[in-house]
Amino acid sequence: MHSDLKKKKYIHLFSRFLHRILVLQAWESENNMKTASMILAVLAALVVQGAAREYDYCYAYDNDHYLLMGTKTAYQFVYGRSRIPPVPSCTPIQIWILARHGTRYPGREFIRRLPKLLSLRDQIINDNEPFGRLCGADLEFLRNWRPNPNMNEAMADFLTPQGEQDIRLLAKRLQSEFPELLRPAPQNINQENYKLLQDSIQLMYDMCRYEKALEIDRLSTWCSVFSKDELKTLEYLEDLDYYYYSGPGREINTKLGCPLMKDLFDHFRNLERGNFNNEPKGVFYFSHTVTLQTLLDALGTNKDPTPLRADNYRSMYKRSFRTSTLGSFASNLIAVFYRCSDPRSPNKVMFYQNEAPVPLDGCSVGLCDWEYLKEKFGGAADECSLDFCYNTGSGLTASYVALAGLMLAITRFGL
Repeated sequence: MHSDLKKKKYIHLFSRFLHRILVLQAWESENNMKTASMILAVLAALVVQGAAREYDYCYAYDNDHYLLMGTKTAYQFVYGRSRIPPVPSCTPIQIWILARHGTRYPGREFIRRLPKLLSLRDQIINDNEPFGRLCGADLEFLRNWRPNPNMNEAMADFLTPQGEQDIRLLAKRLQSEFPELLRPAPQNINQENYKLLQDSIQLMYDMCRYEKALEIDRLSTWCSVFSKDELKTLEYLEDLDYYYYSGPGREINTKLGCPLMKDLFDHFRNLERGNFNNEPKGVFYFSHTVTLQTLLDALGTNKDPTPLRADNYRSMYKRSFRTSTLGSFASNLIAVFYRCSDPRSPNKVMFYQNEAPVPLDGCSVGLCDWEYLKEKFGGAADECSLDFCYNTGSGLTASYVALAGLMLAITRFGL
């Protein structure tokens, strides 16, 4: 009796797998062939590796969930937890930061598609009863799911309470690490100042990511419909997109990051010349994922010896370019300029990414000699130009395009 039930489960799983193949083949004809082929290969590997394991797995009872969700990753899952140590014989003079906004609510386009998730939920429940991959607890979890009431068009793209906390706690940690630069200043701030097509897969994945980022201590119902391997595959798909869109996959992205690098160098050169009175203790920019990634490109961080491609997913498991860490909510790059007592190296710069030291070539665990940085990047900063981005006949000036390309929203505080 038990063997017959197990056989029925395997037959059902195989039919589900064939269904996914047919759906993804339809997707393949309309989208990137290599990407769809990669997903088919991964799904096939999952079946070959052991179908029974899927029935033994229950997301609701898993104590080790996969939390790297590309650009929708919660900052709490990726930032450096260690204290920032002082630099021996050096005094911090200025802190320069570029940070992405904290966790936000979805945009209007996503919110308008939420009703589709309800029909997808019912379809998945029907597809998994009585013999499906999802365990009973996960099915019940899915059956009771309702969208977060704050996911409405009035709140679209606004920071969530978790997003506000992301930035608030980052500020408190930096104040604690650099009290000589960032002294607290009380201010009054208010609100004013299963037909699994590509679209359906992305919709479910996005809700999985938003729910986990909005409430980091709760399980996400929609994460339960994916296995860990599928979540890793979807993460890699987004990595592929950003690798070429704003990462090291295209040389032009390095040029797009030069305005911010020039800004950093301009501030630090003033400090090198002793112009302390004309420089604030801190320079803060807040923007979006692409802005941060192009700056990292300009600095040459997070490069892999092998380019990311659709056909090398398995071999790139330990890749440096990972949007979950480079572009999570509230992800950031911090540079601190130090004046030191060593006459051979009187100025140093410490780089942190998400509050952890950046392994830059030629530097010691993120600590770089200023002379070395000028030699390596100073020329690119001096020659920074976005002239190639605009048409001279359009009437737009290079400075205007450079400003527009720098970031969509900038907030700067002189503390």
